[in-house]
Amino acid sequence: MTPIDAYRYPEDWHELAAEIKAACDWQCQECGQQCRRPNEPHDTMRRTLSVAHYFHDYDSPEVFVTCLCMPCHLRHDAAYIAQKRRRYYRRHHMALIRQHGPEATREDIDALAADWPTMPDVDGVDLFLESCGEPTGGDTCFSGTS
Repeated sequence: MTPIDAYRYPEDWHELAAEIKAACDWQCQECGQQCRRPNEPHDTMRRTLSVAHYFHDYDSPEVFVTCLCMPCHLRHDAAYIAQKRRRYYRRHHMALIRQHGPEATREDIDALAADWPTMPDVDGVDLFLESCGEPTGGDTCFSGTS
């Protein structure tokens, strides 16, 4: 899988991720699930192993990662994405208020909000969760996988 924010990753990320997964013996470090190895048939996304940023610190010179199956990766990233989503919508809400001033009514803001772009890395996640059989909506989502 390709990270959603691919520009944040080194060019050899796929090779690095494969080495990290091999070092973990293709096993989720959270729940212990044995995940499928390269060239094994795809049976379910639940057995797909990903490399997750443990502290969500993408710009640090030292990055701590762990191997997580997709359900554990989604749970691990949920709070981070919820915070990211709230910041995104707060920023758009404040832009609308600046654009229309304090006299803007709730109806004005709601009408303009209908034209907001969706948060880039959330829509595909909800579809992914549905395909995994996980509940969607609210703040259940993730930022990316590798």
